[in-house]
Amino acid sequence: PLKKASILYSLSEYDVGLGTRLIVHFVLYLDTIHNLGTEKHQHLLERGYKLQDFGCFAMTELGHGSNVAKFETKATYDNSTREFVLNSPTATSAKWWIGAAANTANKAVVFAQLIVKDQEKGIHAFVVDIRDPETHLPVNGVTIGDCGKKVGNENVDNGFILFSNYRVPYDCLLDKLSYVTADGKFKSTIKDKDK
Repeated sequence: PLKKASILYSLSEYDVGLGTRLIVHFVLYLDTIHNLGTEKHQHLLERGYKLQDFGCFAMTELGHGSNVAKFETKATYDNSTREFVLNSPTATSAKWWIGAAANTANKAVVFAQLIVKDQEKGIHAFVVDIRDPETHLPVNGVTIGDCGKKVGNENVDNGFILFSNYRVPYDCLLDKLSYVTADGKFKSTIKDKDK
């Protein structure tokens, strides 16, 4: 960790925009997958460390900042297809000020309220594609934009992300602590959903 931090912070001395994007990718995106994912997510780490994918950390929302418990982004589990359906139901649920989202990232760790059988199960993290790997255009169901000028640091591409009935496979859930069984039952090692 110290070696990784030293390299990233040194790059920031050279170019703050580049350093920020790399810190978001290596520290926020990849470390979240490492800490909350399981063996089935190992290939995402390998791709990320080889820079075959570039990730961002979609936590902050326009209406709630980093007040995670109040996040409005929803991930509703569809047991018939074993998929999650991501939605940004309001303008304030836009993932906002997300480093590397405006131009760079093709993947995102997204924090959303998990809904299973019409019941809220707390905030969970998902790894999703936000851009097509060939065209770099947003995938269907995802809207991406730039948050605008960053006074004194135009090289940081902070952006926003909105989801509209965006279906992702079950394995997008980082399920080290909580998961949904094949028959649609929610299981978690955390007994208090507020935690």
